[in-house]
Amino acid sequence: LDSSGSLVDISDRPVICSTISEDGSEVAIGSADHAVYRIHVNEVIRNNKSNRLFSKLYSKSFGHCDWITCLDYLKDGSKRIISGGMDGNLCLWKGSTGNYLTGAHVKSISRVTCLANIAFSSCYDGRIGVWQLSNHSNGSLARVMTNKSEDPISEQCLLRGGDYLASGHKSGYINIWDIEKGMISTRLRAHPSTVTSITSDNNEMLVSGAVDGFTKVWDLRLSTGLVNKTNTHINSSISCISMTDRLLVSGGADSRIVIQDIRRNYEVSDCLSYHNTGVYAIVLHDQDCLLSSDGNGRVVSYDLKSKQIVYGLQASERGAVVSISLGCNNTMITGAQDGRVI
Repeated sequence: LDSSGSLVDISDRPVICSTISEDGSEVAIGSADHAVYRIHVNEVIRNNKSNRLFSKLYSKSFGHCDWITCLDYLKDGSKRIISGGMDGNLCLWKGSTGNYLTGAHVKSISRVTCLANIAFSSCYDGRIGVWQLSNHSNGSLARVMTNKSEDPISEQCLLRGGDYLASGHKSGYINIWDIEKGMISTRLRAHPSTVTSITSDNNEMLVSGAVDGFTKVWDLRLSTGLVNKTNTHINSSISCISMTDRLLVSGGADSRIVIQDIRRNYEVSDCLSYHNTGVYAIVLHDQDCLLSSDGNGRVVSYDLKSKQIVYGLQASERGAVVSISLGCNNTMITGAQDGRVI
C-alpha cells in the first residue's frame, strides 16, 4: 500500500461526484467550480509531478454554469462522458469539447446512467430522458418519460439488463419504467421520505434506502414486491448502498455501516462503527474487501472475512471524501470536499 498516494489538486472547490471509465484508465470528476475533470490514472501512477495529469472540461463557450451533479462514461469504448448539472444542462464530452443534449429537462439533473451508447438522465422536474449516442454523433433525444405528478427524481438504476429503469423520488415512491414502451409498469410506495439510494442485481431484485433509515428489498417478479424491510439506520438517513450476490451493505448519517446476509434472508450479520461521522461512500471489492469514507476525510479498508480493519487513510484534511473509484493497476481514487483527488 502506498499510504501517501499521488495528489491531483484539481480545484479549490469541492468534488461533487465521480465516475470511472470501463478500462479503469480514466476517472472523471464533477466539481462545484462548474467543470468536469478528466484524470489519466496511468499518468498519475508514472509521474505525479506532471502538469498533464488531467484535462479541464470547461470553456466560456461550452460547459456548465453551476455545480456538476452527476456524470458517467458511455459504455462503448469511446471514453465519452455525459455530465449533468444544477443548471439543468446535459453535456456530451468528446475529448475536451462537446455539445449540449437538449429537449428533456428544465431543472437540476439528479442522475445520469449509461448503457453501451444509450444514456438515461433523471431530473428534479420528474422527467427521464433517453438518449441515443452512437459513435461520432452529437446524440439525439429518443424519448422523454414523464410521470403526471412531476415528482422530483433523486435516484435511478437499470434493471433486467437495461430493459427497465427504476427511479427513486423525493416523495418516497419508486417507479419501474418499461423503457421500450416509455411507461411506468409498476409504482411502489416504497418509503415515507426521500429515496436516497437504490441499486439492483441488474435483474429482478431492487434495493432501496431512504431518509427514514430503512433498507427495503423488492422482487419485481412478485405482485406484492417487498420481500424484506430492515431498519438498518435507526432515526438516521441512509447515504449509500452496495450489494454483491452474498451481501447487502449500507452506510448512514449515523456513522455506521450495516451488513446484511442475502443468503440468510437479509439478516443483519454485522454492524461496523469505526467511522466517527457520517458515511459518504462504500465500495465492495473482490467479495471480502469493503472500502468506505466519511465526513472527516477518512477512508477505511475492512476485511469482511477476518472482520478486521486492514488500513485507514486520511484522504482529506478539510471535509468529507465523497467518492471512491477503483481504477486500473490496483488503484483507488478518492475525491473530497477540499477539491483534492488522490
